[in-house]
Amino acid sequence: MLLLYCPCPTVVCARDIAGRLLNDKIIACANIVPAVVSVYEWEGTVVEEAEVLLLAKLPADHRSQVQKVIEAMHPYEVPAILFLDVKDTNPAFAGWVQTVCCR
Repeated sequence: MLLLYCPCPTVVCARDIAGRLLNDKIIACANIVPAVVSVYEWEGTVVEEAEVLLLAKLPADHRSQVQKVIEAMHPYEVPAILFLDVKDTNPAFAGWVQTVCCR
């Protein structure tokens, strides 16, 4: 199982991406965390921006599908699409993720 970490510019953007991924049965669930402050360097300048964090749980074999959808829908030139390998979780939740995404 993987955990997706993807900052978005707005709640609407995060909801749109999550909705598409859910409707296509690519992810099992998503969390949208508003009011994240991101600090990064872009084109030689340090930038501080309010963003919205999209987190999602998905089977490991759905990674490339998630990346393709986000790259197509995300407005950033270089969106952060991070996949964290979840090696330890409760078996019931891991089974639920597989069931939701594989029907």
